[in-house]
Amino acid sequence: MTSTCISAKNMDSQLAKSGKHNLARVDTPISTPPTTPTPAATTAHDLHREIRNIYQRLAPLTSLAPSDLVNTLLSRLVNLCIRPYSAEIVDHFSRIDGVDMLCHDLQRLCAIAEGELERYWAQSILKDAASHTGASSEYHHSSSPTVLELSEELQRVGFEILAEMHPWSDVVNSVIILRVTE
Repeated sequence: MTSTCISAKNMDSQLAKSGKHNLARVDTPISTPPTTPTPAATTAHDLHREIRNIYQRLAPLTSLAPSDLVNTLLSRLVNLCIRPYSAEIVDHFSRIDGVDMLCHDLQRLCAIAEGELERYWAQSILKDAASHTGASSEYHHSSSPTVLELSEELQRVGFEILAEMHPWSDVVNSVIILRVTE
């Protein structure tokens, strides 16, 4: 009786003798190679890497007040975020592990930086107003005047407040519309 089980070595020799090559080896696993990333997936991962790099440079800073480094990093972030991306890139980006936490943490840092920028310009306006009107220096030397103190000082140094809005939320963005009175 002839054995029905053919070893891989015997199969190779039988194939070589017969010239038939239409049999597949049983012991050779067939595997699918990994897929080549699409251009959209590559762009999404590049975008994630760039944003993560910006976050990693901003997070350890002790202050997010305007400076060359902070301004450069936040400008890069804004330029990345305002660029139009296809729906496919956005979809790939939103499915990257950790992207939700990264965006949440960046939003917190950006809110702090925005507050520091607003403080910088408010103090700059007060300082400029004080230099033109001879106002006291107690407010423009203060490190953190409240919005209401700022409004009072602006009126005192010669600005007419036309409208104020102070929405108190996680990120406070007060709006004061004023005009110079002379």
